[in-house]
Amino acid sequence: MALLWDDGVLLPEPTLCWQCWRPALMYGGSACLHWRADALAAQAAGVSCFTTEPAHGCAQQAVVYTRKEREASWNDVVQAWNALPVGGRLVLVGGNDTGIKTTAKICGQRLGVEGIVVANRARARACVYSKITDLLVEPTFLPPVVLSAERSEMCTVVPGVFSARGLDGGTALLLDVLSTYEGAVSFILDVACGVGHLGLNAVRQWPMAEALLLDADARAVSCAAKNGAQLTPTSIVRAEWWDTSEAIPSCSPDLILINPPFHTGVHADMDVAKQMFQRIEAVAQTGAVMLVVANRHLPWERELEHCGHRQELLSQKDGYKIIRVDW
Repeated sequence: MALLWDDGVLLPEPTLCWQCWRPALMYGGSACLHWRADALAAQAAGVSCFTTEPAHGCAQQAVVYTRKEREASWNDVVQAWNALPVGGRLVLVGGNDTGIKTTAKICGQRLGVEGIVVANRARARACVYSKITDLLVEPTFLPPVVLSAERSEMCTVVPGVFSARGLDGGTALLLDVLSTYEGAVSFILDVACGVGHLGLNAVRQWPMAEALLLDADARAVSCAAKNGAQLTPTSIVRAEWWDTSEAIPSCSPDLILINPPFHTGVHADMDVAKQMFQRIEAVAQTGAVMLVVANRHLPWERELEHCGHRQELLSQKDGYKIIRVDW
């Protein structure tokens, strides 16, 4: 965001970054990036990335780039604020489309420090908060959500991940279809797994099967790993941080589950899902079955026809559909 480089926004010193990395490239420092593609780009540019909370006092300046999910942005602010020493400065920057004005106000109230607007243009703003005490602030925790409508087990979730507020209708419909699936299953592949609803329900149904859960969001992968360890402790379940620019880790799945995204941020974007289908094609072998859940209006049937495999519409309900693809 160009606003970051306006006079008075950043000081020319090592910077910890959340959801951005160019200040760390310019002035030194490191970055916490939720999305795998962002982390790969940062690392390719020579910026180190971290996934655990940084040590207190390791930098005098931190930058948080806000997202639309306000509590997810707050949790980034918490990590940044707690890492700063007294006298450190936190720069909060974001576009009007992410609600930066309201987010900045809420952060000031929770931090007990009034934010100073240092830049406000191009439908974006930057606010600076100076740390005057060493009191720690607390992140937002969300209550767990059910694994499925048929199971009482609960899944760990955090702000910003898919289905953080509860089981979505499309996932629920696919789980209904999955409960009637009668094929033999030895390896489950869950692409865009979120916190693990699809893959972990499948493992509960086929406890001897191995499972690989993939997602581009590091927060979702962390939740999926925790949920797998808690809900399927005797099964082999791996959750990995993965982007469509990368090949799927070597595996031979006979059941593939996918609830593909159809937007990037707030913008419609079906290219990511198309790339997922291409990556799946590289690992799926004869006899594999893929169950796809999507909004009813999305043209995945046309995209899947290009693969040349048999497909069948299994169910439609409440604006969602389930498509079966056979190899």
